[in-house]
Amino acid sequence: SFASFMLGSFQGGALAEGTKGEQVSYRNVLKMEPVGVQLPVQELAHSSKVLENKSFEKRLQFADLSQRPPEVKKKSKQLTAAKTYTIAELNQLSNQQLVDLLVTIDWEQITGLFQFNKDSLAFYQNDSRMQAIIDKLKQQGQA
Repeated sequence: SFASFMLGSFQGGALAEGTKGEQVSYRNVLKMEPVGVQLPVQELAHSSKVLENKSFEKRLQFADLSQRPPEVKKKSKQLTAAKTYTIAELNQLSNQQLVDLLVTIDWEQITGLFQFNKDSLAFYQNDSRMQAIIDKLKQQGQA
């Protein structure tokens, strides 16, 4: 190991001495520009043949919009956004009605959600209700 190290350093020194007289210039070795620096005008065109220098609105008319996610339906959210619910009202609903309602509203629409009172105690102590909420969360997460 030590011998190979010494032999390698000796060879490296001999190579360095052998090239001292020859000055190798690496300038102008690269005669063409790297790929991607200069592109022909044809490659700047989109599949719609509209060039990049056209206006954004013009290019948008020809754009492939199939890659965009579907538009989120906001109307159903806006209809339920005006209504707020109390824990007492949620206690009156069946488990199925409750989970169907919970998937359509925001948590801010439930007043007294984090307050401790007899209604919230009854809500959270109902094991079948909690299991129905957990099952609906599982179902929504798998969809």
